[in-house]
Amino acid sequence: MKNSVELRQERQAEINAQKKIMEDAKDDKGVKRSLNEDEATRFDAAQAKIDSLNVEIKRAEAFEKNQRDAAGIAGNPLPGDKGDDDGEEKEKRKMKKRFSMTKAMRGAMPNNGQDGVEKEIFDIAKEEARLSGAAIPENAGFALPSEMMRADIQSVTLDSAEYGGQLVQDDNLILVEGFMPKLWAEGMGGTMLSGLSGGDVPLPVTENYELEWLDEDESNTPTKGKFVGPKLTPRRASRTVGISNRLLKQSSISVDNLITRKLGEGAARAFERAYINGDNANKEPQGILNTVGILEVTQAAADPTWDNVVELQGLLESNDATEQSLGYLLSPLLKSKLMTTKKDSGSGIMVLDNPNNLAGFKYRSTTLVPILTGNHVLIYGDFAQLFMGMWGGASFIVDPYTQAGKDNVAIHVNIYGDSVIANPKAFAVNKFLTV
Repeated sequence: MKNSVELRQERQAEINAQKKIMEDAKDDKGVKRSLNEDEATRFDAAQAKIDSLNVEIKRAEAFEKNQRDAAGIAGNPLPGDKGDDDGEEKEKRKMKKRFSMTKAMRGAMPNNGQDGVEKEIFDIAKEEARLSGAAIPENAGFALPSEMMRADIQSVTLDSAEYGGQLVQDDNLILVEGFMPKLWAEGMGGTMLSGLSGGDVPLPVTENYELEWLDEDESNTPTKGKFVGPKLTPRRASRTVGISNRLLKQSSISVDNLITRKLGEGAARAFERAYINGDNANKEPQGILNTVGILEVTQAAADPTWDNVVELQGLLESNDATEQSLGYLLSPLLKSKLMTTKKDSGSGIMVLDNPNNLAGFKYRSTTLVPILTGNHVLIYGDFAQLFMGMWGGASFIVDPYTQAGKDNVAIHVNIYGDSVIANPKAFAVNKFLTV
């Protein structure tokens, strides 16, 4: 049986599919219209799947709670879990609101020890690690479970446990939406698999099937379908950061928020950079630009044009790439160049003249897109084919000695994750644009 995290992710994929159907329901002039028969059928099919998943999620959550109770941690539900008991939900919210990152760090120092809600959270993370096979170092002072790693909106009540509990301490003050902020890849339609367990996770990729034309009594040719795809492998992302001892001793809510946000943003940048240009030869996840088989334009370095932009769309379509969540990824400098580059000689329209889309598709600019041998990179693809995995949460080792001369506390952070492209032909890249 799939766990509740996997089932919620499947439900979110169906919700995203419904959203795309509604967004695409426009006439030739871009005006919203009613769904046609095919669109209505697909929308209703997605709704039926959502209704079915809701039942499965409720069943899986009940089973997981029973497992936790049997493991001796009854009364310490995973942050963000949902249930029908109002009293239990109230206790969960209280625990999420009371958690303090700075208090957990102080408790992780030698001779201190964790207590209260910070100890409860640490116990949950350790039990999750034991069940999932993720490694928490023996000398870790505390850890966050996967359910407290991420959330996608800044609200105490509206995240509905889709990305876990928020780290807040006051009903009227939104502090932290999750340890790591929502990643750009998710906004582009990337597929995030969190709460993974064990080792490698294979991704099935099916081939296209072609029918044969035969005489009425002629036998067809049996075809063996291949389900061989890339694998997500837990890779360790780690960093040691120094935090002022005087700052860490503060009990201010704003200080707690600042430290959590800075650590989470650093972790997010490491993963996002790897998703674009990581190379597993360097122990990183394999990023889009280093994936064998992606479609690449061959040309001399040149200023970007409208033709360069739409050429990438043609490459994907000519290779029968899937079209679930198409979009462009580029650097801020290339974005600025496209905003000042004319689409043609007569209209006066710029290549990028719409804040919401580029050549009819969504786009995202980020400084994490690299400059390669002096040239800028334009990536176009189906980002639903970018699979990202996270094993467990994050573990922290608090070292008050190494940087004691600076009155700093060294915080060692460890997170396990990976990314792969399920279908390389779902991405096309131009690496030869100048600005």
